Amino acid sequence: MLRRVHIQAALGLFILSILPSPLKAGTLLSSFSLHAGAGPAPCQSTRTQFFLEHDSQGFTHIVTLGQGLRFWGDGEAGFIDFTPSNSPAFSEFAALVSDGQDDFIVSLGYAEGCGGGGPGFMESEMLGGAPDLAGWQLESVRLIVHDITVEAYDPPCDCGPGTRFDANITWEFWGTPVPEPGMLGLLGVVGVGMSRRGRRRGNAFFGNAVFHRESSALRAGM
Repeated sequence: MLRRVHIQAALGLFILSILPSPLKAGTLLSSFSLHAGAGPAPCQSTRTQFFLEHDSQGFTHIVTLGQGLRFWGDGEAGFIDFTPSNSPAFSEFAALVSDGQDDFIVSLGYAEGCGGGGPGFMESEMLGGAPDLAGWQLESVRLIVHDITVEAYDPPCDCGPGTRFDANITWEFWGTPVPEPGMLGLLGVVGVGMSRRGRRRGNAFFGNAVFHRESSALRAGM
């Protein structure tokens, strides 16, 4: 019996040695920088928000991420992470950007209490995937506001005073790879062998780990 335990432990260590190294949580999968600006009128707001809108199924299914969570005033800079804990639609958004469909994402900027707009991109363009982040589990989306100006202006129409904002922002998509089914089975075999060995020696059992696999969602150089 002792010899059998040693063989199981040796097999487990050998399998671990040939598997890729674990990928730590919070890997930057993709980033996208752009200039955001609009001038809604009538509007006298001094703050602006930025959020994402995912459009699919022929623009009949719309999911927004980050709307109303953070407003930015003139001269401010910083970042905010949109996660499942602060964004009710995060899980649905994450599923849509990793379903293998090349849908549409709009980066929107809205003056508080008014309106705004923003450019839209195909997922393959914004995320750098083929066509999206399929094979990855999105854990957070970070908005970085590098700089912003918010000022009043007179629009070229008889519609009252307006608010103009201009900002340089970056969207970052963070997550971890989803293990392939075959690898999960392999890890299960290792876990059984190591846990048996652990019980016999009174040690802790071998836990789960997430391992990296190649994905076109990672841009070159990241």
